[in-house]
Amino acid sequence: MKPANSQPSHTLPLGTELPHNYIVNKILGEGGFGITYFGTLSLTGEKVAIKEYFPNGLAHREHNTNGTHPIVPFFGMEDAFEKGRQHFINEASILKEFQNLNSIVSVKDVIETNGTVYLVMEYIDGITLKQYVKENGALSFQELLPLMKPVLQSLIQVHKQGLIHRDISPENLMLGIDNQLHLIDFGAASIENGHENKTMTVILKSGYAPPEQYLSDGKQGAWTDIYALCATMYMTLTGFAPPESIRRIQQEELPSLAEHADISSWQAAAIEKGMNLTAADRFQNMESLYQALIIPPLEMDSKRRMYQDSSIEENKTIMKNDARTKKQRKPLLLLVLLAFLFVAIFEGARILDILPLNFVSKSGTTTHDSSTDNSTENVSDNICTMLDLYGESYPDAHKKIKALDNSITIRSEWVYDDAHDINTVIEQSIQAGTDFTKGSLSSILLTVSKGTEPTTEATTENTTEENTKSQENSTTNNQNSGSSNNRTTTTNHKKNDDFEVATESEGAVITFD
Repeated sequence: MKPANSQPSHTLPLGTELPHNYIVNKILGEGGFGITYFGTLSLTGEKVAIKEYFPNGLAHREHNTNGTHPIVPFFGMEDAFEKGRQHFINEASILKEFQNLNSIVSVKDVIETNGTVYLVMEYIDGITLKQYVKENGALSFQELLPLMKPVLQSLIQVHKQGLIHRDISPENLMLGIDNQLHLIDFGAASIENGHENKTMTVILKSGYAPPEQYLSDGKQGAWTDIYALCATMYMTLTGFAPPESIRRIQQEELPSLAEHADISSWQAAAIEKGMNLTAADRFQNMESLYQALIIPPLEMDSKRRMYQDSSIEENKTIMKNDARTKKQRKPLLLLVLLAFLFVAIFEGARILDILPLNFVSKSGTTTHDSSTDNSTENVSDNICTMLDLYGESYPDAHKKIKALDNSITIRSEWVYDDAHDINTVIEQSIQAGTDFTKGSLSSILLTVSKGTEPTTEATTENTTEENTKSQENSTTNNQNSGSSNNRTTTTNHKKNDDFEVATESEGAVITFD
């Protein structure tokens, strides 16, 4: 994405006011899909990034005397322009779905005017990862990993919804002043087509696109984003971009990461595996890449052997018990047969009411039960699964997370919600059922209900009633009332602190190629 240093004629004039009181203040950058501006909300001064759909080669801008600046598609390009506009609107719906993920830029508003669409997004005060490396030099892996962990965890959730970004690069990762990486520009995002034959738009970013992106019908999936993310880490660790994948196919070798970066050999091997030219030889999902970057191979192999050994021992036990059961059944069967014949002679038809129940209920069940349920217990002590915290009280959710992994920082955002009781968890940033390694999750955001939003009149009436009751009971209950008030003050103060922490990291600069 190339920053604009002057005011080109095809951009909106600075100072333009868009619907919903947004003011265009500055051009941040532009690319093939449109232009991104820095703007403010005139009523509050809130900083935002405004992304305008303006595709190169499909349309032009007109500057009318009435002060409007519409974008008009070229003759014959109307259908292509409209298709792209719908895809642009789809980007907003994608980002809204993941707005609770800390590493994904969120959408605040969608505006349709000037014959086009504008996405109003959070503004991240910072610079791109590419700019940071250019100004400060390459990072060590120990410096990079804490920055990349939240991005990896967010992409795990994105991929679980069947979406792929398709444009991950150092230019689309913003490093904010909060020292967090934020993935931006979902304009190229698409539904995963790994098992379909539909044609996809060819979108490339030199050095970061795998071979399948050079083909309009190339099968793309999570492995496509894995290549791009690993190539991004490669550049951040070495200071230079890797060769284009198409050139690597033509025998241009990838310089060894271990020789050019401050990184252990096994972590370098994991990144290079993620950059394999053959999609099937890469990691097939972000969880696998994540584990490979944080768990040494010996420890991983040990866990696999423990699982395999326990399975083998379980099978041996079952086989022994089955053999023992068969040996025990032979004399039992003979005795039962004799008894059956005896009863058949002397009791006649009554045998049908006696035989099956006593025989079946005592044979073959205890030996199987005694040898199961112990196969994989405690095999992966460090692997955890995120709990479903929806509907839990905030204190209970807090305790459960800490019991699961005490290293996780628990952040909270408190919102008014008529449908849930106060202190009830209504959303969590890490989806229930997500597997992770202890110590690998830096934080989780819990959205907690503050209950029904009070009205001004209700607040006044309640305050009056409370003051009256307080005066009536002041003589007899003064000490208990004071204690209760202290507890209430402490609780409210904690909620306010949590809310402020949760809303501090507002803000994203969206840039384009």
